[in-house]
Amino acid sequence: MSDSISHKDIDEVSGRIIWKRTNAESWTSPTGHNDPDSKWDNEANAYDENTATYARQVFGIGNLTPKYLELTISTPILYNRVRLFTGYADNLLITNWSDPDIKVDVWTDEWENIHDGIVTKQSWVTLPFGDNKTITKARIIMNGSGTAFYSFAVHEFDFGVGEVVLSEYSGKTIGEQGGKTGEEITHKIVTQYGG
Repeated sequence: MSDSISHKDIDEVSGRIIWKRTNAESWTSPTGHNDPDSKWDNEANAYDENTATYARQVFGIGNLTPKYLELTISTPILYNRVRLFTGYADNLLITNWSDPDIKVDVWTDEWENIHDGIVTKQSWVTLPFGDNKTITKARIIMNGSGTAFYSFAVHEFDFGVGEVVLSEYSGKTIGEQGGKTGEEITHKIVTQYGG
């Protein structure tokens, strides 16, 4: 993950070095999927890095019950958010998108819900879930019942890590640091706050 800590200034009163940090995010695509009920089409399109394609569950007469699509990742590491690009549309007018009402869960040692509600159609939506967790998979489903001849589409889904914003950090003065260089002081801050 890239980090954006930079030397800002020296405080005129305390003589301390002021550092400023902005939020940084890093995203990882799923590496596989599971369609437990075999109700989804083109599942791999949910992580092909192309928002013009999509995985979808098509609803038809006698088939109006939404089903989960699971998205897996081969290297479980710490994550604290996901992002997705979704929509709900008439199959005949596939550009006529609506905001979907969805549920998203992540798997640690059990399924943990991180979102239950409406998200904006055809836009990247980020869903943070607090502390970093070792995630091996996520699942997504549309709430309620589908409408015949409509589809719930997942264009893209990513696992992510985002730093907590540290707007300013007042380090020790150059003298207190024992004459260390700015690079060494930066390294200390990155180590302390998780760069």
